[in-house]
Amino acid sequence: MGQLHFRGPQQGTVYELSPNGSGWDFSLLYDYGVHGGPVVDKAGNVYAPLGFGQYNAGAIGKLSPSQNGWGYTAIYSFCAHRPECVDGIEPQAPLAWDAAGNLYGNTLYGGIFPYPSPCFSQEGCGLVFQLRPRPDGTWAYHILHWFGGFGTDGALVNPGLVVDEKGNVYGTTFLGGPNFLNGTVYELSPKGPGQWGQSVGYVENQIYTFPDCAQGCGPLGVLAQDSVGNLYGTAGGGNQSCGGYCGVVFRLSPQRDGTWKYTMLHAFTGSDGDGPNGVTIGADGSLYGTTVIGGQYNGGVVFEITP
Repeated sequence: MGQLHFRGPQQGTVYELSPNGSGWDFSLLYDYGVHGGPVVDKAGNVYAPLGFGQYNAGAIGKLSPSQNGWGYTAIYSFCAHRPECVDGIEPQAPLAWDAAGNLYGNTLYGGIFPYPSPCFSQEGCGLVFQLRPRPDGTWAYHILHWFGGFGTDGALVNPGLVVDEKGNVYGTTFLGGPNFLNGTVYELSPKGPGQWGQSVGYVENQIYTFPDCAQGCGPLGVLAQDSVGNLYGTAGGGNQSCGGYCGVVFRLSPQRDGTWKYTMLHAFTGSDGDGPNGVTIGADGSLYGTTVIGGQYNGGVVFEITP
């Protein structure tokens, strides 16, 4: 496979803003090889892809507060299983928690290596992983799914996962699936004893494969899930009034027969935004998000979609 080159940013910071009564105080927590936004546990520890790791393929790190500042601990360094890096290359953020305190994430590369490669990289199609805390303070690393590339599986795995109360893991791939370039929404469900490198076997179900860019394709951004199990996300496609596809917001609703119903909630036109990022759900069920460009000044918008 040759020498690995980590593609993440060479710089970047983790910072804290604390209210002081009249404004906000800024504190720098970490400033080396930060690759995406952090998540925080109940004790105030911060977790994210931090640093380049022992094998220069990325690492998941923890920042812990103390009287002397913030201490860094590498939880897992990727490409520990050389030379193929079946455990992944270049972890992405944000990570996700489950109710038991396990962390979930994905890598952009690494995993299985079919030849010729059906991915954009000869370094594999990426994977989804789980990190389980041990009583001694270390973390056990487990692979939940290796992506297989175009046609039979997703490719170019998007960062960010949703984990429901049953332990099902949801995410998207920008490309792949039976429609090749349109992308997928997938579910990984725990199904009992696992294979090599796994604590629990997980089975992939492609709950939606985008068939037509007029209704959305190439999903991007982190999914959101409401209290009844509906998934919400954003994708390309939709209207072509902005010189290309302007993007859509969609919903996937679980059905009694195990299928999922796709609904396009909004198609952007450019004047109301272009290139939506992911969405978040408000207390009243409204969806909130941003777009990269579009709007009155073509600098992007903040939008709300109400039920």
